[in-house]
Amino acid sequence: MNTTWWRTHPVGQRLLAVLVCEVLYLGLPGRGVLALVWFALDLWLLHRIRRSSGLAWIVLLALSVLAGGLGVASLVVVGFGVVALAAVVLNVAVAVLLLTRPVRGWVARSGLMSLPGEH
Repeated sequence: MNTTWWRTHPVGQRLLAVLVCEVLYLGLPGRGVLALVWFALDLWLLHRIRRSSGLAWIVLLALSVLAGGLGVASLVVVGFGVVALAAVVLNVAVAVLLLTRPVRGWVARSGLMSLPGEH
């Protein structure tokens, strides 16, 4: 697959949108070195998802849901903050993009993941 795959293929477009969300998350104020490690992990997982890794899809989805849930809990406990809200929105966007039908179908080829009704 060449580099136009990211712009033309439905899965490539969604994974590119996930990458944009991750870059925006990295740019939020107050992020430290841990955010760079998180970003490197996300890049590696996106690379593995592009190669149809169902396990990488599950891990990235779980991390996005966990980070979104922790962000919501932080909003409830600490209070409203624009940066915290932006982090939650970006994590939810990543989870939604990963749950789209083209991405689920792409990683289902690995045989590790199938949702009810999709065979």
